[in-house]
Amino acid sequence: MSGGGHNLSFSPAFTLAEVLITLGIIGIVAALTIPSLTANHRKKVLGSKLKKFYSIMSQAVIMSEAEQGASVSEWDTFSSNYNVDEMEQWFNKYLKDYLNIIKQEKKERFLYVALSDGTGFRIFNHMTSVEQIHLYFCTDYSKCSNLPDGKYVFTFRFINNKFATYMEGTTMNLEQMTSPSLSSSCSKETVKANREAHFCSTLLQKNNWEVPDYYPIKL
Repeated sequence: MSGGGHNLSFSPAFTLAEVLITLGIIGIVAALTIPSLTANHRKKVLGSKLKKFYSIMSQAVIMSEAEQGASVSEWDTFSSNYNVDEMEQWFNKYLKDYLNIIKQEKKERFLYVALSDGTGFRIFNHMTSVEQIHLYFCTDYSKCSNLPDGKYVFTFRFINNKFATYMEGTTMNLEQMTSPSLSSSCSKETVKANREAHFCSTLLQKNNWEVPDYYPIKL
């Protein structure tokens, strides 16, 4: 048709150079944001696991006290420190029935307990009284042999006739609990020196089981 038609020409929407530039920008943005998103996810998962463990153990103690008709202060004691056979008997009597356990085993001085959610703990009597029964909670059962490191393993214990974080109720402030000069502080120096970072559980408890930005242990 002549006279009334229009000649239309089209150019590519994007040139190859523009596409490459756009992809480069997307890659840079992803590189900047993904590590932050991953770190935040790890923090939320860690806080959630600690909060859950503290809750189920506290409830187990309460139910056992009701069933036994005796408070923690009246529960059986031990004939010697680090007595794993008596520890197993004690655990079976007072706590086992109230936890979802998939495996239980004795290794050297410790009783290892694997829970159904993939976490677990090792428990031992640091002294002959119930007051110094320690539990090293591991967010991944495969890490349960590790020392408390504020990343995979955290310290809990029985103290003041209750299940608690290592220094629950302490008046120590953040600076004191994370001070490298404290042998069991929640600090990277403690972990690097292959010492037990006992204070990390209490630090996170004080922050409502949320991992703060200032948390000294890299997750």
